[in-house]
Amino acid sequence: MFRVALGWFTWELTHSPTWLGVIAFTSLVPILIFGPIAGALADRIGHKRVAMTSMLVACANAFLMAFLIHMDLMSIWVLFATATVQGVVVSFDFPARQSMVSDMVERPELAAAIAFNMSTFHVGSFIGPILGGFIVKDAGMAVAFLVYGLTIIWFFFALMFVNVRFEPKSQPDEDSQLPSLLNDIVVGLQYLLHHIGDSLLYHCSKNRAPAARFRPPAYKGRFFYYNFFLTFLAFKYL
Repeated sequence: MFRVALGWFTWELTHSPTWLGVIAFTSLVPILIFGPIAGALADRIGHKRVAMTSMLVACANAFLMAFLIHMDLMSIWVLFATATVQGVVVSFDFPARQSMVSDMVERPELAAAIAFNMSTFHVGSFIGPILGGFIVKDAGMAVAFLVYGLTIIWFFFALMFVNVRFEPKSQPDEDSQLPSLLNDIVVGLQYLLHHIGDSLLYHCSKNRAPAARFRPPAYKGRFFYYNFFLTFLAFKYL
């Protein structure tokens, strides 16, 4: 829904294919920059906490966009800024929510849980744009962003009642001279470089739900490494 409204409004505002590409690109650049940081941070403070904090920011950003559009205060540069903020939020939120699956179920049920989670994601990706198109057409652009913000609130309150185990997966390295968070990022980069084949296999697959069942054993569900894989995915799209 958000992507449909964002692209539609960008075209109405500029009628420029270039701006359409630039605004769409803002969803990839933050993953390259903030993905490793988000991964290391979530392994320290918890996937659920990162996801819920990201949702609050995303909701506030969506409401701000709806308000600016309704008041006719939105310009292309303001849209670029708010779309970039949303891209940053996604670089924290989406991998955190995906990684929570491994914290919610036992190992024998993990494959089925991942498949179910990805199926709901793809169903939402199919239904969301359809609803977004109807809302934009019948109710207006501001309402579309407002509805998007309300769906985030609904999911936020639902997540409050979900029991998610949290076991810090990031351990301090006594031999490292780097600050602990920076050291985690460096370790993640080293892991990615040593498992570049797994990254290619995981992200170049068209059907990513079955691919998620065959993660390398060293991965162990770490959001930290998962975000590095998402960073590699951004390079694939570039």
